[in-house]
Amino acid sequence: GPRVAMRIGAAAYVVYLAALVSLRTELIIAATVAIGVGAGLLWTAQGVFLTQNSSPANRGRNGGLLWALVMSSAVWGNLIAYVVLT
Repeated sequence: GPRVAMRIGAAAYVVYLAALVSLRTELIIAATVAIGVGAGLLWTAQGVFLTQNSSPANRGRNGGLLWALVMSSAVWGNLIAYVVLT
């Protein structure tokens, strides 16, 4: 189900972070492949989970809130990176 797929997708991110700590090129490349697969699982599972737990009346609102949060995290992350790196 979507909960298991979200856990697997999140685990791929943990594997990627662990590979970055190791600084071994072959591990980082393998983890990059894993995060690509994990991200696809995660996004699909989130959409299924959102659809299953929303009524037809509020499905559009909930989807809009999800995308607003995703996009705002991109904005805030880039602003923080700009402040830290300049």
